Amino acid sequence: MNVLAAIVESERANAALAWSIVAAIVVTAIVSARAGTYVWAALATTTAVLALVPTLRRWDPLVMLPWEVLALAAAPLVVGLVASVPIAGFLTVATIALLIAVELDAYTSVEMTSRFAVSFVVLVTMAVAGCWVVLQWTSDALLGTAHLTGVVDVMWDIVYATAFGGLAGVLFVLYFFKRDDAGYGDLTQEQDGEGNRDERGDHRSSSEPETTDSDTVLGLPKRQCWQGVRLLQGGLALLVGYAVVTVDPALFVNAALPLALTFAPALVRRTSGHEMGAGLALWIAAAAFLHTVGAIGLYTAFGWFDQFTHTLSATLVAGLGYAVVDALERTESDVDFPTEFRFVFLVIFVLAFGVAWEILEFAAGGLASLVGGDAVLTQYGTDDIALDLLFNAVGAVLVGLWGTGYFDGLARVFTNRFDDSSDVV
Repeated sequence: MNVLAAIVESERANAALAWSIVAAIVVTAIVSARAGTYVWAALATTTAVLALVPTLRRWDPLVMLPWEVLALAAAPLVVGLVASVPIAGFLTVATIALLIAVELDAYTSVEMTSRFAVSFVVLVTMAVAGCWVVLQWTSDALLGTAHLTGVVDVMWDIVYATAFGGLAGVLFVLYFFKRDDAGYGDLTQEQDGEGNRDERGDHRSSSEPETTDSDTVLGLPKRQCWQGVRLLQGGLALLVGYAVVTVDPALFVNAALPLALTFAPALVRRTSGHEMGAGLALWIAAAAFLHTVGAIGLYTAFGWFDQFTHTLSATLVAGLGYAVVDALERTESDVDFPTEFRFVFLVIFVLAFGVAWEILEFAAGGLASLVGGDAVLTQYGTDDIALDLLFNAVGAVLVGLWGTGYFDGLARVFTNRFDDSSDVV
């Protein structure tokens, strides 16, 4: 057994090292705040708070995260304080995501497989990167700072943070699951009197509706919902035709892809035999249609329209995230997602999806500059990026509080797919 392993096994030694590292992080936050680098101070403060969650949860100063994890989190903060190293910011975002994943796995009733853990760390990193952009934008607007210097710089920050999120996810699996295999077990897992987790219950809120084939949206019966879907599909088809006639690639992409998306409920019904619901089909069609008409001019004419469509689209993305985690929990014996985790995951999932969408728009702009012509997806500046991410989160919260039940049909589809996949394996 090497020296480091022996130190990890010693609770007091680990606590002493961990508290020393936390103190260094707190000093970094104070120095950063005094120097006027408020965003860096906020990142350091967030890291320190996350580091103290286990201690505060058990009210025991000896209950701390492994010092190696805290050292990994503190390193980029200290480096960024004493030297201008752009990579330090990306590493900080990734390590914050790693701390969140570690604490969920070790100190809560959340259970996740190694594959889901990697995905979760990447999603958290992307979500934190998105929050970081919003935080910097807010600081610039309210405090007169100049953190967001341009779209290109902001987007490369997001791209690098996402890449380091993948690295953090791999480290999570290699280190913590290896610790479990070595016999360390969960760090401070709460158990019942017999050493087992509580039995799972139905996580669905009593206020959420059961989804059936007769569901309605805003009081519309099923027949009228489908009529609305057909009407919106017809409008999108006309725009696709107009794009072909006028040879407008940007309009074609912004109309054809949303039109294809509106046929997803019918495709699911035909391939799986399960009904997603007429209300959800209308929901999807409305979001697709509004995005297309926004792309042809309403986004630039009315700034609020962009935020409205992002909120509406985010509700669908949140529903997709809910359906995935619900299906995973039903089909994987090693997975357990409490109600509180589901709500947080919806917000993380939507923020990460929003970051991925911004990267896609950025890539589309870069491709257009290389080959010539107009970009099929457009970014309108740092304000647009920050507001898009902010209202994506609003949509996720709305679904988490109000509408997850409307996606139970989609969750059943995923459940059957996952069951079929496991049978094949």
